[in-house]
Amino acid sequence: LVRLLAPSDLPTQSASHADLLATELLSVHWPHRFFRPSALGCEGSHLVLGDRFAVHTLKIPRTLSGSSVHLQHMLTAQQLPPSWSALDVVTQKGNDGLSEITLLVLEADGHAVMEHSIASGTPFALSKTVPRRWAISTSLGSTLRTIVAVPEGSQDAAANATITCGEPTRPGMLVAWALYGSTAKGDVVALCPRQKTDNSLELEPVYAIADVRGENMFVNGLHMDKAGTLWYLIEKAAVSSAELHAWAANGNHQHWRMPDGRRWAFGLCALDSAQGFLAAATAGTFGPHASPELWHLKPPFSEPTLSSTP
Repeated sequence: LVRLLAPSDLPTQSASHADLLATELLSVHWPHRFFRPSALGCEGSHLVLGDRFAVHTLKIPRTLSGSSVHLQHMLTAQQLPPSWSALDVVTQKGNDGLSEITLLVLEADGHAVMEHSIASGTPFALSKTVPRRWAISTSLGSTLRTIVAVPEGSQDAAANATITCGEPTRPGMLVAWALYGSTAKGDVVALCPRQKTDNSLELEPVYAIADVRGENMFVNGLHMDKAGTLWYLIEKAAVSSAELHAWAANGNHQHWRMPDGRRWAFGLCALDSAQGFLAAATAGTFGPHASPELWHLKPPFSEPTLSSTP
């Protein structure tokens, strides 16, 4: 299960010669002109997008090109951790057979994930269930920078968590969902929920997937597709630039330059049928003239093409 890779392990083009990624800037009716996207996640046709002080949602149209989308308010600052960074949403089957939606929010210091239940029948309204706080195990030896559900866009998070975490044979192991996360050190790891003997809740790292560390490079978004290709968005803070990378299970590695001069939000939303990804950014990173943006990212390789054996 362990696939520990580093950029030096694989042949690739230099950053200066990376191709410019095909993108499309989408038309969005933002809540206000000072909106600054900080994190996004998606579940099926719904995108969840936050700006540090509130969380909003929108329905992803079947045809993105030329569409205009509207954000709807979902959560206020009072319903969120005092300071948070990344988020994602997962689904799992409830006891009544209906799908239950869970919002996972990473605290800004990277030490814990808050789990919020979404009320049945009103997919984007919090239920009255008390949120649960999952502390990151000290065995990780680092803090988390961003998170994504395993696998992203699953119809049954519990079933796929069992694949990642194994059957709950160890005392206290809870298999309802699992996460991939990037750490402050640059590792990409899989984490499983666990209840300790003192009943405290913990996210335990179970294996490492990749090492993407580099000077002034930060992983802002992750996605593992069904073919085993790891997609990740890297932001280079020193030069205000970003790249989308893809590592296939067979070792193929490609990366593409993103539009420059932007501050990219945490998160990478994978669209259905290999249509690419959605990512959010703020253009012009300083002052009142900075503007929110939602981008459709269109890498030139479909999942089967990138992952095929040469």
